Amino acid sequence: MELNVQNGLILTNNGRISVEALGDVGDGGNLAIAASTIVALENSLIRANAVSGNGGNINIATQGLFLSPNSQITASSQFGLDGTIEVQEPALDPASGLVELEDNPIDPSDRIVSGCRAQEGNRFVVTGRGGLPENPNQPLMGSSVLHDLRLIALDGESHSRQPASQPPVAISHSRQPAEQSLVAMKAEPLVETTGWAINERGNLVLTATPTNLYQLFSDNCYPSSPD
Repeated sequence: MELNVQNGLILTNNGRISVEALGDVGDGGNLAIAASTIVALENSLIRANAVSGNGGNINIATQGLFLSPNSQITASSQFGLDGTIEVQEPALDPASGLVELEDNPIDPSDRIVSGCRAQEGNRFVVTGRGGLPENPNQPLMGSSVLHDLRLIALDGESHSRQPASQPPVAISHSRQPAEQSLVAMKAEPLVETTGWAINERGNLVLTATPTNLYQLFSDNCYPSSPD
């Protein structure tokens, strides 16, 4: 028996393709099936069995054979010799789906942007209140952090925290002997401005800490009451 199916062959709901020999004599028949795909589901069977004789031969040519667990393809015999089941699938070339790559690898030099070169005017500047060492391999040094903030003395007022008996620090740009105090060699630290105020002379003064503001009101800002 030969079955040539142009499209797929589907067996469902106890479907049967049988060339059995159920009598006491006789061999199972031969079965040849050609289909693109063969699917057997829901207790479907493809059989070439025999009882006393030999089982038949089943030859299947397909690109895909799918069977559910309760579906079978058999060519057995109860008292004779079992038959054969042969499934022929088209030969597939594993190399047919591979893409041939170039022998020479990609040169990354023309695809990666080079960074800044050393000794070409690049620099790293530490600004702000400090906290970063001048050299990443060294601990924090005294010159790397911000000095203590001091109050700025306004005209007519003094907010200095230093004792009154302490003389002001002299700033000199001339060469000093090495044995003189290093305090005299240092300039006053720069203080960040945090506010502004108007002093008693009416001038605008930048301050480092909040001070009492003098509010000026013109006499002609408010209309005079009628007599």
